[in-house]
Amino acid sequence: MVGGIIATGLKFPTAKVIGNDISAIQPTWVTPNVEFIIEDFENEWLYEKDSFDFIHARLLSGCVANWSEFFARIFDHVKPGGYFEIQESAIWGWSDDGTLKPDSPLLQYLHALNTAGKAMGRELNIYHKLEQWMIDAGFEDVHQFTYLLPYSPWPRDPHLKECGKYQAVMAQQAVESYGLRLCTQVLGWGAEPSRIFQAMVKKNLRDKHMHAYVKE
Repeated sequence: MVGGIIATGLKFPTAKVIGNDISAIQPTWVTPNVEFIIEDFENEWLYEKDSFDFIHARLLSGCVANWSEFFARIFDHVKPGGYFEIQESAIWGWSDDGTLKPDSPLLQYLHALNTAGKAMGRELNIYHKLEQWMIDAGFEDVHQFTYLLPYSPWPRDPHLKECGKYQAVMAQQAVESYGLRLCTQVLGWGAEPSRIFQAMVKKNLRDKHMHAYVKE
């Protein structure tokens, strides 16, 4: 996300590009037209209404308590004729040939994460609700596109195989960072049992015979 913001600033040098995050993870050097701000987007926005031509949000599932309020706030701050884009991923997995078993470590883990999200009041699987939420907020000409992203490079299609290579690295690295807090602090599993289970999930993701994908 940070790289995308910097790239946007480079591509549109006359635009003012603002990136915000609740954590101080941004680089110290950026182009003059890019600014990073540390803030919680769930708090009151201090920007003037109708002040943005384009607002982009990505992978916020589990971070938003009230999506209707969040979308309404975005609608108020996008200029008339402006655009809002959001990209989210399903917190789940599918396979068309049955190689992703219902009792697989991956699906058990994703089920646990969804249970933890609901317990916190921050639902994770919201990708399929975005279109209606945008319409309810007042947005017009709303379009939703769903892409299938393989968890590993199992597809024969060259493009999907290449995507699967990157997704395999990302998914395995994200197993712990995405879910350790949910498993320990929300579900109360304990650090060691959580890490053991996460190791099983990573091994499952490396199974070359599992033809699993996620919906983006």
